[in-house]
Amino acid sequence: MGIFSNWVSAMQQVQGVQSDDNVETVNSDNFKEILADFMIISHEAKLKAVQDATREAEITILRLQEENELLKDQLNSETENSKSLGNSFEMPVSNKELTEKYQLLKEFVSKYIVNSSLEKKKAVDSAKAQIIARYETLS
Repeated sequence: MGIFSNWVSAMQQVQGVQSDDNVETVNSDNFKEILADFMIISHEAKLKAVQDATREAEITILRLQEENELLKDQLNSETENSKSLGNSFEMPVSNKELTEKYQLLKEFVSKYIVNSSLEKKKAVDSAKAQIIARYETLS
């Protein structure tokens, strides 16, 4: 939290320098250090967010795989029971349909993770470009 507050105060100083010539100039070495620290923290936060999203997706996939296995077992046991009773009927949802739905969900989750990671990277790159542009105008 300390680095973030340093970053905010440095940015306020930069904005003050841009808007008012009477404000003392920002120490460029200090600003570089604060910027580097902020960039490191931002990158670590982004990596943690991606790891959390990946972990959640993996948990969801495992849960769905378990549900799929349970449904397969249920379908098999019901089919065996119906054969022993002499009744023959088809379930409204086939195993193939469940597998297709599972594959579609798995593809959606993987695309979502990739797209969210790319969007986060674009956002970080955009913020980085803005900070660099703002810093270059000061020097």
